[in-house]
Amino acid sequence: MTDTMPAAVFKGKGRLEIEQRPVPHIQHDDEVILEVGSVGICGSDLHIIDRPEGHPAKPGVIMGHEFAGSVASVGDGVTNLKPGDHVAVDPNPGCGKCRMCVRGYPNACIPLFTNPETSMPGFGRTPGMWWDGGMASFVRMPAHHLHPIADHVPMWQAAMFEPIGVIMNGMSKLNFRVGESAAVLGAGPIGLLFIAMFKTAGASKVIVSDPAARRRQIALACGADVVIDPNEQDVRQRVLDETGQDGTDVSVEAVGWVFPLAVELVRFGGRVLVVGTQVEKVQFSPHSINSKELQIHGVFLMQHAMEASVSILEAGLLPLDRIVTHRLPLEKVHEGLDLVRSGQAAKVVLLPNEFGP
Repeated sequence: MTDTMPAAVFKGKGRLEIEQRPVPHIQHDDEVILEVGSVGICGSDLHIIDRPEGHPAKPGVIMGHEFAGSVASVGDGVTNLKPGDHVAVDPNPGCGKCRMCVRGYPNACIPLFTNPETSMPGFGRTPGMWWDGGMASFVRMPAHHLHPIADHVPMWQAAMFEPIGVIMNGMSKLNFRVGESAAVLGAGPIGLLFIAMFKTAGASKVIVSDPAARRRQIALACGADVVIDPNEQDVRQRVLDETGQDGTDVSVEAVGWVFPLAVELVRFGGRVLVVGTQVEKVQFSPHSINSKELQIHGVFLMQHAMEASVSILEAGLLPLDRIVTHRLPLEKVHEGLDLVRSGQAAKVVLLPNEFGP
């Protein structure tokens, strides 16, 4: 192991730079050093760089919170992991002791999400945002963040552990049933994972709206039955036409600012899931919620979906080869960010040590 390593460091608004950083070393008995195999570029990474007022982070940290790797070394107190083990990372596991964790809401962990260093409620002390994350050759992590994963899962797929966990959290809230229909607004990585999960779960019809032609093509490859360009078609009317004027059983808002449309698309008694991140206010009349007796659900982080996420990856249930459109070395992180911004990519995964196929 060398003394320094390349790392992608957040320098403040509009600035992400590759620089040499010291290779981390174990400082406490409960820690692990990971050789990073893969790290995904998340939409929140774009928000941090381009609009940090909407998604704060600490300048000077190594970015990347969706990552997996191989254990390089373990602290003296770590008994469940050993060098060579492949692991996926839960960036926000909760303390397990506060009243919210005890109530079953580790994704609302009080110590994690009320830290005075954060400038906005609801943004926890996440690696890659508030302390060094996975956009580097090596990373130091508390062992309780790590979940073993079978060696046959390629590292570029293991980076999808946290996004899949978010999807599973949402699916559990929707209580989706075989034969139901779904509308998905937004065919970014989260939307695409929902499309694939709905079809895996036996959806009768999945209707997708996204303005990017490339993403609509990927949505079809992931199982979408109907794709809509919202710039060219009336999304609500098209969904009604496709569902006998009833609307879909469920809708997923995976954009962040089209919640009113998500409400319009579901039938009487339908369920709406809000997963898109947007801090600005959206004007909306709640009358449709009352008049259609809708169920509205939010989803935030993984919440008890870790084992399911590992199982899905190990079983190869989702078409991740369609969703992960680009695998790039760390030094091409800016190219990856531009691909995501432009809509040319769905999911971009960086390979800091070129692990896996």
